[in-house]
Amino acid sequence: MKKAILFGLAFSTMAASTFANDFVVDVGASYLNQDETDAIGIDGIWYINGVDVGESPYFEAPFLDQASFVEGEFVSTDADGIDAITLSIGGRAVLPEDNWIIEGAYSYLEVDVPGDPSVDALYVGVGKYLNDTTTFIVSYSILDSDILDDDINTLAGEFRHFGRMGSGMGYAAEIFTSLSDDEADTVQLGGAYKIYPNKQFGIGLELAQAFTDPDDIVNYSLVADFFFTPNFYITADITDSDEDDSEVAWTIEGRLRF
Repeated sequence: MKKAILFGLAFSTMAASTFANDFVVDVGASYLNQDETDAIGIDGIWYINGVDVGESPYFEAPFLDQASFVEGEFVSTDADGIDAITLSIGGRAVLPEDNWIIEGAYSYLEVDVPGDPSVDALYVGVGKYLNDTTTFIVSYSILDSDILDDDINTLAGEFRHFGRMGSGMGYAAEIFTSLSDDEADTVQLGGAYKIYPNKQFGIGLELAQAFTDPDDIVNYSLVADFFFTPNFYITADITDSDEDDSEVAWTIEGRLRF
């Protein structure tokens, strides 16, 4: 009898450990179109300790669970007959004791033209969860291109907050800024706001202004996500700008969590 009780307790513990996290992996496939440019991408995210969804919107679960992860992506692009591939790897670590955030990423792009010019980009960021639903991150990135004479360095900052509204509802707000030492010494300032009327659906707007010489450029985007089930969902966005001859870009993506 004692063995049966101990076995039952052990099984219960294993079951609780096995099913404590609602998902561990998030994979997706995407398609982007802008005028004569088409891009197809596949990516995957591994959440090291899994993610508990809880009662908040499904899309925000990794952010609200303060999840650490590793991710990778492959993108194939056809820009008016010129092919290119992009490989990216990155991740985020959230330190459990004090909620500091350390993140980084590396991307490599190669263009299929004579000489096979390439672009390398490295990103590092440090930040903190100021409370359970608010983060602030400062980052540095460097872009090294075979086409450009000099590297482009960028300093950036991002503040993000999620507000709970009960019954699976909520909103997410962001403010971000960056400074790049490109030829125009571009300064960018922007913000985003997204509303979740329930756990399954979110829709929002993003606005960013780049202060460049001689002209300033304003980009604006409409974004949305919808969960058909807690594990299968789509995201979509459409982006345009006030730049002369600008073409609308749109992306659609299907994703699966397990």
